Amino acid sequence: MVNRTRLLFVFLTFMSLVIIGCSGTPSDFNKVVLTPSARKVGPTGEVTITAVVPKDTTNAGVTWTFTPGAGAPGDPGTFVVVSTSEAQYTAPTNVATQFTVSIQGTSIAIPSESNSITITVQTAQPLAITTTTLPSVPVNTAYPNTQLQASGGVAPYTWTLTSAANTFPPGLTLATNGTISGTPTTVGVYDFTVQVADSETPAMTQSGNLSITVANLLDGQYSFEFSGFNSQGAVVAAGTFTADGAGNITNGVEDLNTMTGPPVNQTFTGTYTIGSDNRGTLTFTSLAGPPTYAFALDSTGAHARMIELDSSGTRGSGQIEQTTVSGCAFNTINGNYAFGLTGQEAAFGGNQAGPTVIVGGFLATAPANAGSQGTIGPGEADSNTPGVVTQGDGSLSGIYQTTSESTRCQFGFSNVNSNIGTMNFSAYPVSSTEIFLVETDAVNTTTSPYLTVGKMLMQSNLPFGVAGSTFTATSVGGLTGQFYNGTTYVPDLALVSIVGTSSANYTMNITENQGGTTAVSTPGSPNFQDADEYGRVESGVTSPVAPVFYIIQNNEAFAIGEILGDPFFGILEPQSGSPFSASQFNSTYAFGTAPPATAAAPDYSGEVTLGNTSATAGTIGGTEDVSTSGGNTPGATVTGTYSILDTALGSGTVALTAPATLSGQFLVVSPEKFIVMTTTNGDTAPQIIFFGNCQDTCGEN
Repeated sequence: MVNRTRLLFVFLTFMSLVIIGCSGTPSDFNKVVLTPSARKVGPTGEVTITAVVPKDTTNAGVTWTFTPGAGAPGDPGTFVVVSTSEAQYTAPTNVATQFTVSIQGTSIAIPSESNSITITVQTAQPLAITTTTLPSVPVNTAYPNTQLQASGGVAPYTWTLTSAANTFPPGLTLATNGTISGTPTTVGVYDFTVQVADSETPAMTQSGNLSITVANLLDGQYSFEFSGFNSQGAVVAAGTFTADGAGNITNGVEDLNTMTGPPVNQTFTGTYTIGSDNRGTLTFTSLAGPPTYAFALDSTGAHARMIELDSSGTRGSGQIEQTTVSGCAFNTINGNYAFGLTGQEAAFGGNQAGPTVIVGGFLATAPANAGSQGTIGPGEADSNTPGVVTQGDGSLSGIYQTTSESTRCQFGFSNVNSNIGTMNFSAYPVSSTEIFLVETDAVNTTTSPYLTVGKMLMQSNLPFGVAGSTFTATSVGGLTGQFYNGTTYVPDLALVSIVGTSSANYTMNITENQGGTTAVSTPGSPNFQDADEYGRVESGVTSPVAPVFYIIQNNEAFAIGEILGDPFFGILEPQSGSPFSASQFNSTYAFGTAPPATAAAPDYSGEVTLGNTSATAGTIGGTEDVSTSGGNTPGATVTGTYSILDTALGSGTVALTAPATLSGQFLVVSPEKFIVMTTTNGDTAPQIIFFGNCQDTCGEN
């Protein structure tokens, strides 16, 4: 019985040791463990090998032995002992045929324990250039961080240009490590050949053809609107085109309408030029004339001013905006919008000829699917036409739909208000929130006596709440209008600043130029009144502008002046950056005029640079293109000075000495944009001029 007990004890003890040995002790406990970072490498490839001896509690490490395999070349590579626990192997640069090397580690503490690994050294893979395309870049803009890439062979690589030097963009350089850097100075498409060489002896080489496009800033799809006059009266247009960054215009579509008609929807192609100062010309070469426009582009390439500058007899101003939507799809227009239109009414059916302003708001509801019509309304609009001022009555309605031209939609207002009635438009989206409108009705007694152009902007922060609640800070704008003096209409312009308080109370400052006579007024204790669901808010001011607002968003609104015989139009927008100092304006600005109030008003576009000479004053210098009733003047030099008179309000004066004496007053929107109203002594045809990035506001139609 005792012997059996002892045997059972011995057996259980043995089994427990076996179990512990199987589960508690690593299988390589009695080995040297070698771990390489790679088992196969190419020429110059590196392998790091680490060694561990689990059984060695002293951590003495190993001794290393390096042995080239059979067929290894005379230079089998480099073996370096980093420490007793780490070594590094580097394959040779030239590998004609594949071979192996063996690396052994022998435990220092337990010399009977050792292990070895085999590393295969392969011949180099074929050298290949893996860069296939390169970024395009606007002219005079630093090239983006770019390095040519290759694979195979033996790194590092050396890059060279093998084609003629003049095929590489002037201003750019190619470094031997493949980095392209610099600032291109000349527009064009540059095709060139590069060669890459690896580090073998002799080196493998490979060549490849690449291309860099150096584009000017006018590059992409743009929408535009234009308003002016010819010998028969008003001219309006809106459309879209694609600029290729190299001087070519394609995919042009426009709607053009005049007082004598007929309205025309037409496609076009053309060309354009642009200089280093971002001034240029657009020529719609496929159209009769052809029409040519001078433009000034801002530094982003997204916003421009344009004036017609040809011998056609048509003169006027407009704006160009880079589009952020591909076209006008069935669901592009959807939501609440405010809109503003300006133009002329013809003397048909007893109507008095003269200026027309229409401002309103409505809900646009997109159809459920393509091919269906969207709906307009409910909505309302105020209008000021010769002899009639009509306030919103909630009757605006209509429909809209896509057309065969993907860049435009058709709008039909079936009942603008009790005075205006039916109007039809082509709509050219700039973005999902901004759309240019141009009226497509023939001006006659059977359809409409009106000829208008304008835009619609999406409203936000609805519902607007109590009157004045959206005017929370300072808003500024330039208003254009015409005053009937009993004989004819003369320009009536105004710079307007509103300081809101988030309530009905606010203050207003107005500087007006009525046909050359300038006056300043501050209406006493005005109060916003009668806000409604369409964003319509009355100002409570009756003179000298009497504005009614249709809110776009906080501190931004369309404005219509509702004095009979003195219609005003503009857009107020939030002011930022106050208090202002002249050093904030040390920058370059694109500029251009508002749609002219009358045919006699001059049209300007250009680029100027401002530099401060004190905390509140500075110089103006640049170049402009000018169109007047006496003819066109391209490329005129601009010189002058400016002074900030009120640093809190952002108001001041400008005084130009060239190309002609000109004085003006300005309001700052922000350090990136400001508005000038000319006040030159004896000038009966003043203008509003917008400077800087005024994407969808700054008051112009």
